[in-house]
Amino acid sequence: MKNLLIFEEFTEVLLLEKNIPTNPNLWSQCKAQAKAKYDVWPSAYACGFAAKTYKAKGGKWKKEKKNKK
Repeated sequence: MKNLLIFEEFTEVLLLEKNIPTNPNLWSQCKAQAKAKYDVWPSAYACGFAAKTYKAKGGKWKKEKKNKK
């Protein structure tokens, strides 16, 4: 019971960073391949495939900080 009370305190998580592809054209190509291969977009499998293909072709990511409001 004690652990359950601690868990309830952390119900809201704020993400202050967002990953952005450094090569948008390559990312668009990889997303198109994933959309052609999988029936549902976005799905965990399709997004994972797109990210894996993007990285294999030399794509990199940068972090963009969000403003906390």
